[in-house]
Amino acid sequence: MSNSHIRDAVSAGAQSLVMADSVELCEELASTFGVLTNQMIAIADKMSVATVLDSKGHFMMICRDDFGDPLFGKILNVVSLSDDGM
Repeated sequence: MSNSHIRDAVSAGAQSLVMADSVELCEELASTFGVLTNQMIAIADKMSVATVLDSKGHFMMICRDDFGDPLFGKILNVVSLSDDGM
């Protein structure tokens, strides 16, 4: 087996379901991902993909600017839509 299923699996830790309008930067969630303010979302303090663990408060490279310099961002929460479709 190639273990590719492990490399592609995402797992979140310390999850909770909240209303989208209760999280910081709700407007950005709505405009970027189409989340409704009255929609339930799942937030987590950490997320891992394979052996990489990203946690709330960590900084990560998001992209490179037009000059090739890296742009960094701080993880506030890991967010996903809730599975119940509400």
